[in-house]
Amino acid sequence: MEPSGQSGLRALLAHPGFALVLLYRILAMLSYQIVAVTVGWHIYQVTGNPLSLGLIGLAEILPFFCVAPFAGYLVDHLPRRRLGIAASAGLLATALVLMALVKGWLPVQGTWPIYAAIAMTGMVRAFLTPVYNALFAKVLPREAFARGAGIGSVTFQAGMVLGPAIGGVLVGWGGSALAYAVAAAFGMLAGLSLLVLRVDDPVTPAADRAPVLRSIAEGARFVFSNQIMLGAMALDM
Repeated sequence: MEPSGQSGLRALLAHPGFALVLLYRILAMLSYQIVAVTVGWHIYQVTGNPLSLGLIGLAEILPFFCVAPFAGYLVDHLPRRRLGIAASAGLLATALVLMALVKGWLPVQGTWPIYAAIAMTGMVRAFLTPVYNALFAKVLPREAFARGAGIGSVTFQAGMVLGPAIGGVLVGWGGSALAYAVAAAFGMLAGLSLLVLRVDDPVTPAADRAPVLRSIAEGARFVFSNQIMLGAMALDM
């Protein structure tokens, strides 16, 4: 007999580490979603040019696509928990830099520091989902994967909705600096959730690692030959 929704969720959260991995995912997503909303208002205030808003997406997506193949390779071979902590630190640093720009604490002017910070966000984002997926498989038994994936999907969708809403409220209430500060706090808490996580996270010996480019090419062939996988990854961007 299948467990009810509430009892099934309790059973999943009873697995050590699953709640922490979910917490990492939602906090990291809230962090970069708040930044994504806030930086649009920030850069429009600086330039007054609608074209500058479109360049934000370009500044983020190009680094994301350049780093994503290598991020997957690193997650396959290096400690996932440490990579997730480093990615969370990147979210924290990006939000703090943007807050410092709003406050005028940095001796730089113009829009290039804002675009540079957004490019950093794009690179960091390339690690978030691979780290989550790898840790997800470590904290749940195989028979719980399907139900756990459902909870993870709900968490992802909740972050997609709540992040921009929270960002908009914060900008309207306290300005861009406050929104960036909250995003930085979420990034820090995402890293702390992995810092306290205890999971078997071995490193692949260097002698057993496939060459980087060959491994990336094999992964790309697999993804593009599997329409379900390709669609799922496209929705997760």
